[in-house]
Amino acid sequence: MSSFHKRNLLAYAHYASDHTTGKGKGAITFQFEPHKPAFDLEFTYGPTKATRTYASYSAEQSRVKHIGIEHSFTCFGKRQLLDGTWLPSRDSCNLKYSLNVDKRNQLTSYFGFRKISKKNWEKVSDRYEVISRLDSNNSIRIQYDVQMKATKAKLSHKLDAQNVVEGEYSYLSKQRQSGSIGWKRSINSANNLNMTADWGPRKFMVEWINKTADGPWTIKAQTPFDKPFHEVELSIKRRLEFLSQQSGSR
Repeated sequence: MSSFHKRNLLAYAHYASDHTTGKGKGAITFQFEPHKPAFDLEFTYGPTKATRTYASYSAEQSRVKHIGIEHSFTCFGKRQLLDGTWLPSRDSCNLKYSLNVDKRNQLTSYFGFRKISKKNWEKVSDRYEVISRLDSNNSIRIQYDVQMKATKAKLSHKLDAQNVVEGEYSYLSKQRQSGSIGWKRSINSANNLNMTADWGPRKFMVEWINKTADGPWTIKAQTPFDKPFHEVELSIKRRLEFLSQQSGSR
């Protein structure tokens, strides 16, 4: 969700988007997690450059997980984005607002509400985030959760054109602190490798992303620190992009 990379016009309109369609106006993402088991489908469609609609369906539970819409716009010379998601099974919704302050700084707010059907919305979460590019090789992300009174700070450092290292610190209380370290490797134009050791859930994570002509494969493996690696939690995700646009890829 970073806005600090070169993008074409289509992606520029959605600098803070969580719902990409890749090269086309539409995309279907399949995600399978055999250890649960779970099989989900995510549908995303962008009728215009500024608007995207999306929905997620759980095949295992035979229900719609969420439905949403995001819209980007420019106001007072600043790029902004609004994103609303409805979760029918939980009778709740999430709202997101993101503001690109300048070329280096981005602010984002997240809000969660429940009891939507009763028309008596109750706020259950609010979270605030700032992403700042310190220089050409370093960026920092700070996040604060009001309800949890929890703070996270993540520092990213670009070693070279192919390697990025990251460190994150989380604080909830004196007794509940954790951190993580990560490495991102761009193997070539089609393949990326990400590795993380996280002392919060106490897990190792390895993720491989393979970009193909009609969308990427993402394979993620996680395992707890205290278990052998063959007891892995696997996630396989495949995004198929369609309705190709002539103006370029995202």
